[in-house]
Amino acid sequence: MYRHVYRGMPSNPFQLPSNTEQLATELGVKYRRLQLEAGGRKLWRYDSLCAWRGVEEAALAYFMRDGWTGHAQERSLILSLIKAASLPEIKGRSRDIFVEALYAQNVCFEEDKFTKAWLLENILMADAVRIESNFQSMTSPPAQVLRFYPTVTLSKILGLYSALGNERLHAIARIFAQDPYTQRSGWPDLTLWRGQDVVFKEVKAPGDKLQGSQERIITSILRPLGYDVELVEIIPK
Repeated sequence: MYRHVYRGMPSNPFQLPSNTEQLATELGVKYRRLQLEAGGRKLWRYDSLCAWRGVEEAALAYFMRDGWTGHAQERSLILSLIKAASLPEIKGRSRDIFVEALYAQNVCFEEDKFTKAWLLENILMADAVRIESNFQSMTSPPAQVLRFYPTVTLSKILGLYSALGNERLHAIARIFAQDPYTQRSGWPDLTLWRGQDVVFKEVKAPGDKLQGSQERIITSILRPLGYDVELVEIIPK
């Protein structure tokens, strides 16, 4: 079990572990207490030079100062990447099909039904050119953003793909494909990469609790595949 304390914040050896810290121990993941400055309307920042943001974005800004690149919208990036890699070409109706529906064959037209084995095989054969082309097809001009996931950008999707590589992306998608509608929910708030290192962090503001779907993603996908997962408990300054 790992415990990290925000720099400048003394650790009290007599302080009882919080519920979040105890849960991290039970799940076999890391734990960190991160102190952020609290503002109005549920806005946060990690120092006075930063803009006020939602708690996940404020935590992301903290980790990016250490050289990480990342994304702060739960499932949106990883599921978009899986879809972009699963088809040789995305066009027509496929542009708006959610990846969980694609893998569950929950589509209206027979020509849009593909076997899981074929979709997964395509991930192993994907490359950056295909990822970029399919992402452009999935987005709407002129802004080139995804309709339901507007914070997912081409640079982020290519960055995560480069960090993961085909084999690791395929391993994630293979478990996801076993029960795509269940496994679409519960992904950690932060997906971070630096070089080939990919880590996941679940951010818990005061009063937030880890949900069953979040525990499931940690225990059924991320931990079995060896990913570094951390529960980040936010402590108001």
